[in-house]
Amino acid sequence: MWSRRRFALAYISVALAAVAAMVGCRAFEPETVIVNKPPETYIIGAPAEEAGGYYHYHVFWYGTDSDGRVERYVWALTDSTVQDEETLDDEEDSRFNPFLNITTLDIGRWTTKTDSIFDFMIEDGPTTSVDKTFHIVAVDDRGDYDRTPARLYFLSNALGTPAITFYGSLDRTPENLFANADTIAYGRSFVLSWRGSTPNIRSYIDFADADTVGEEDGLYGFKFRLPNDVDCDDAIEDCWNPREFDDTVNDSVSFFGGISALEFDNGESGDLAGSVYRRRLVSGVHSLLVNTIDLAGVEVPRESRSLDFVINYDPDTRILRGETDPFNPSDPLVYPYYTVFRADGTTEDFNFAEGDTLPHRSRVVFKAVGKDDSRDVRLEGGDFEVLLQGQFEAVGAYKGDPNSPFRFASQYSELGGDYWTEIWDNYGVGSADTISFVVGPFQYAFNMRSSDEHGRRDGTADSFDFYGNFPPVVQCVEAVPSGEDGSFASGACSASIDTLYAAMAGAPPLVGHPTWRKLPPADGNVLPVPGELWFNPQSGFIGFEPPASQEGYGFVDCLVWEYELLLHGVDHPQEQLFIPGPPTYGNPQDRMFSWRYQVTSSRDSIPNAIRDGGGVDDISQVNYDFSRDVTGSPHHPIVIDDDGVWRLRIRLYTPQYIFEGEETYRAFLSFYNDLIVQHPELLDAAVEMTTRQLGLTTALAVARDVSNCTARPDRCRYIYYSTVRVPEPHSEADTFSSELIGDKLALDLFGTVSDVFQKQFVLKIQLMDGSIYPPIP
Repeated sequence: MWSRRRFALAYISVALAAVAAMVGCRAFEPETVIVNKPPETYIIGAPAEEAGGYYHYHVFWYGTDSDGRVERYVWALTDSTVQDEETLDDEEDSRFNPFLNITTLDIGRWTTKTDSIFDFMIEDGPTTSVDKTFHIVAVDDRGDYDRTPARLYFLSNALGTPAITFYGSLDRTPENLFANADTIAYGRSFVLSWRGSTPNIRSYIDFADADTVGEEDGLYGFKFRLPNDVDCDDAIEDCWNPREFDDTVNDSVSFFGGISALEFDNGESGDLAGSVYRRRLVSGVHSLLVNTIDLAGVEVPRESRSLDFVINYDPDTRILRGETDPFNPSDPLVYPYYTVFRADGTTEDFNFAEGDTLPHRSRVVFKAVGKDDSRDVRLEGGDFEVLLQGQFEAVGAYKGDPNSPFRFASQYSELGGDYWTEIWDNYGVGSADTISFVVGPFQYAFNMRSSDEHGRRDGTADSFDFYGNFPPVVQCVEAVPSGEDGSFASGACSASIDTLYAAMAGAPPLVGHPTWRKLPPADGNVLPVPGELWFNPQSGFIGFEPPASQEGYGFVDCLVWEYELLLHGVDHPQEQLFIPGPPTYGNPQDRMFSWRYQVTSSRDSIPNAIRDGGGVDDISQVNYDFSRDVTGSPHHPIVIDDDGVWRLRIRLYTPQYIFEGEETYRAFLSFYNDLIVQHPELLDAAVEMTTRQLGLTTALAVARDVSNCTARPDRCRYIYYSTVRVPEPHSEADTFSSELIGDKLALDLFGTVSDVFQKQFVLKIQLMDGSIYPPIP
């Protein structure tokens, strides 16, 4: 506002100018009259420009006026903005500059001091730093404002966020700390209290005078809410407590108050409805949210405000281990046990301990007892019983590789059990239940858990580990002339190296080798069967059928003889599905479901170059009880005799002219074999390759107790049930389509195998002159 003196001077100046114009005085240049110069404002002793400073800080400033004096100051605090590089205007002027916009004084604070301690409140939830701008404007003795306010741009920093500690008592001691997800008894009263702390009070102590320190704990109070128990949509409502009426909004609003504990009756008086502090809280998880704000304007982080507490202790479950049901004397059985279903139709029960191996296809039976916690109050007039359910988890070695586990699990069974009222260690009443299922070739973790009348399940189900399926064994491997029986008797498999030989009709009697056994011609013929043997010295190929392209191949006419490998295998006594007679029980095909074998001559320069027998003749491949076509090998069916012994028919190919002696055979190749005539340097290789089956031979065998779905669809799959309660009578052929959830597991991928069994024997021929080829040994 202008003073009267300034108004008079202006009036006189205007009048003099008008008189001069009328009287025509000499011309002159008018001079600008500066009535008042605005003051200037300066900030000193403050947080560094655009650097961090604590939220509580002592700021100093001063002002100057070249033609008067500074009377007072007006200051304001705003959030900072980013300067637009395309303009030189100070964008902060739009926030606070009384000279340009008098209405910005609405956020200003007046003072005559030249310093003050400020709380640069962050007020952005749990954020601990925020950009701030401090504005201050000097006002001189003529009421004029500094045109360019002094400004300080800085970060208002806090040392951290407040924290809440919860207690289960009004006595807030370490012994009464309440951890997240702690449990409270159903139907019994309880107290939850809390205490807050903040690191930001230290900045008061470090930077402020003692008499400016606020609350002792640096907090302004607490807000709380119970989101699971009080119906309130915090997206559209203020759901926090405590509350007070606010005239400006004509409604109640929450505020940070002094409440730091809540007492819950929890229905002990029988009130099941009404206030959350009076009614009986339902079984399950509840939440308490507590927030606070400190002197820096920082709140507790959202993820740290919550305390979950559980109403109703979970029940306890115990699987019986080598004992009878202690609460049901009418059940004399010792649990757990398994039932073996034998081929002769009989059954037998056996007890077992944790970590034991159980027979494949047996039925295991577990029993568990469950009890509720006596700290929970029983529902008045309601049922009170503990029910149980079972489930198993299993892992199998996929294709026998322990480094490739395959895991699967059954569903939990339906709740069930026999209710009993005896007291178990004074912990209340409970019940027992029996669960059973079929054992497969897997490692099992069987679990049982109980559930109380509220559906609260035991959070620590009792678990029992065991294994399923014993590996089979190879009893013996014998090499015998085709059609003849072996000499194996259980426990008496000869380790001697037998010799089998072939001889032409008309050869002299064999002398000096009474144990040698003569091979018959192939396919049950009286005379030797003709055949061809194809060979390629460059690739090492040997085969008995003409190759598609015969370039580089030679062949010789052969005579074909035959012997058999007898594979004797047996499963664990409790897993045997076939019992040889007399009397005989079961199907001979069930003695051993599959084998792996390999026959290799010691003269093979390329391992296992000749494919022998009716199977794949490869120890890494599986042979099932059906015919297999193998490239480069004659086609023979696999025969299983009446005792369940696998008989593999193997052909021995001998060059026709070798019976006249090796020198005669060499001469024949040199003159009549097209490949040798063209490449005489291959003569030695041709002789070696065409006689490679002769000499020391090794047969390897591995027994397998599982089949695949092509060979034995009735024995290849493992069936378990969603209820994990196997109905009576049990049989692998049983199907319960409404309950099946697991017949997709092919046992062929998980079954156990025996150790590798090795049998050595010698194949020779008797020449027409009576000598032996290859020469002994």
